Amino acid sequence: MVRVVSGVTVQKEKTMAKLKAAVTGNDILNPLVAVLNGKEFCMKLMDRVLNRYFHVDDPAQRPAEYYVQFTDRTVEIVDGMYGVEVRLTGVSVTPARTDGDFHTALLATVDAYSLAIKQNVPQDVKVQLFVAIMVDGVVRNQAGVHVSVIESDPVWVTGKMG
Repeated sequence: MVRVVSGVTVQKEKTMAKLKAAVTGNDILNPLVAVLNGKEFCMKLMDRVLNRYFHVDDPAQRPAEYYVQFTDRTVEIVDGMYGVEVRLTGVSVTPARTDGDFHTALLATVDAYSLAIKQNVPQDVKVQLFVAIMVDGVVRNQAGVHVSVIESDPVWVTGKMG
């Protein structure tokens, strides 16, 4: 990020991030979408991921830098096949963030969305979950390869709401 102060350009470490989900499915997933768009879920997500693993102090007080975007809806191409795809974009590599921070942030994001799916999708309805972190730079993935995108394995999560 570049800031201009009194006519002088000051280079500042870029530390922005955006969380966004896209949900495939019909009205059966409306309760889930309502939770994902709610302040309580977003604040927990910011605390669990941005504060804890990316070392961002009070991200909610920096709404132009850190935010959770409203959930998009995608077309249900096959009846009864539901999915949630989550992207965390614009995450910078900084001296304070280790490769391990990126891996634990990915797992924490998967856990947060898995729990939301279990609690807000009807009993026995399966939803495929996929999470990706897009990095402004490169980090080592679990295999030790330098990458700019860290991805979870797609997992099927079964709703428990009843």
